[in-house]
Amino acid sequence: MLLAPLIFCQAITVNGSTLNQTSGTCDANTYQLVGTSSANASCINMNGAGNFQQGAVWVCNTLSLYQSFKLNFKANFGSDQTTGDGIAFILQSEGLGVLGGTGGGMGYANGNPINCLGGGCPIEPSVAVEFDTYNGSSFGDNDVPCNHASIQIDGSTANSATISGPECLLPSGNSIVDGADHDICITWNPFALQYRVYFDGALVTAYNGDIRAFFASPSNVYWGFTSSSGGATQIHSICEIEMQTSIPSPTCICSTPNLIITDPAPFCGIGNITDASITAGSESGNFTYWNNSSCTNPVTNPNLLFNSGVFYIQLETAPGCTYSLPVNLTVNNNVTPIFTNITYVCEGETINLPSTSLNGITGTWSPAPNNMATTTYTFTPSPGECASSATMTIVVRPPPTIEPISDLVICSGDDVNFNAVIAGIGTTVNWSSTEGSFSDPTEVSTSFTPNITIGNATVTALVSSPICIVTNQEEINITINPSNTIPNFTPIADICSGDALSLPATSTNSISGTWSPAVDNTTTTTYTFTPDGGQC
Repeated sequence: MLLAPLIFCQAITVNGSTLNQTSGTCDANTYQLVGTSSANASCINMNGAGNFQQGAVWVCNTLSLYQSFKLNFKANFGSDQTTGDGIAFILQSEGLGVLGGTGGGMGYANGNPINCLGGGCPIEPSVAVEFDTYNGSSFGDNDVPCNHASIQIDGSTANSATISGPECLLPSGNSIVDGADHDICITWNPFALQYRVYFDGALVTAYNGDIRAFFASPSNVYWGFTSSSGGATQIHSICEIEMQTSIPSPTCICSTPNLIITDPAPFCGIGNITDASITAGSESGNFTYWNNSSCTNPVTNPNLLFNSGVFYIQLETAPGCTYSLPVNLTVNNNVTPIFTNITYVCEGETINLPSTSLNGITGTWSPAPNNMATTTYTFTPSPGECASSATMTIVVRPPPTIEPISDLVICSGDDVNFNAVIAGIGTTVNWSSTEGSFSDPTEVSTSFTPNITIGNATVTALVSSPICIVTNQEEINITINPSNTIPNFTPIADICSGDALSLPATSTNSISGTWSPAVDNTTTTTYTFTPDGGQC
């Protein structure tokens, strides 16, 4: 299979798809240049320099005339008003690679029948819309003195082949050979049977009939353009060729679309010019987004814009009916809230999470502070703040603790030995009392010497940690009784052998203890009372 080399040029688009130029056999979605025509960026020069030079461009895909179409292009007819001859838009079924005569033949008719290609100089069957810049009436052409348009059939410029026109292209009859680009629009409506031609926004000629009748197979016709110069150099060019098919009621006349643009409020991080609020109140249609006022440089991702700037929104209400306006976009950088990190707290300590960051971002934290377990908190900026969320993990460490110490009863003159059991990170103890002193008030094991002989003493053991604010303490109450207190008992009268005998376990002055030997109610015995331990 032989593939034709492609030349990339954006001169022709069909329904939004760009066609590439082929320099050989036609492939799908390409176009071919014939004769002295040449492509240049978004334009095609239809003929070369020199007299009697003709050229053509043919789109390789055929067109069905059972569907509507709208064709827009710009045409430049040169600047030498002493010569012609013009440009023609052609629908034809003769085939590809064809070319008519020069001069008044305009590349599709007989004219000066030289360098023709195909079956003969006229391209037929065909329907040609010619934009004629030379009065060739003396040569048998159906022309008028002004630059004019007409619709011709079967490759003929004669009056008998004219189905519309000729009509002057400009109302004043002025020349269009002015070196300027002129806007041309052609529509075909197979339902209304209307074939219309507009030049610089004005209807110049129309055929109210069925152009399909001029073709044996109207579902497959080729389309393109031809041109030629006359007795002197005249470079003709066409640019920005846009073909749209299957358009409901195609038209080249439209009122300016009602486009309303409201600059959006500043976006945070990512801007979006497709937001419906920006075009609220506008006429319905198709919105497109552009980087420049001429709407030739599209915005790649209009809903994902990271930089502020001026962009352009274009509204198309009907094919070719467009209007654009600028929109001012402000995109603020997304700020990261900064906080002084709370690395850790001890269990039970207050956690204060600031509602405003060091760089001025307000917001809220979640979940609620928990001073009993290690927790990761999330800061959510307040609405309207252009800021991201932030997290802070606060480690909860164990607090200093001391195991309970029981209250004591001692005798006057006794010392008390304490051995505290403490826990936590770096926990230390400090013993204190106003009723005595300690052998080492900062050691877990210490001896307490009361400074009172009888009464009550309070000892406090305070535990703390260098990493904690919270402290814990244990208070021990010490009762100091007088030493060598003699138990008092009510004397027991003599009993008879065998009588019941009971010895009290507590003296009348509240000293508990035991008696020895065991009670014997059969013989006279001396009993000894031994106080329980811890009693004085």
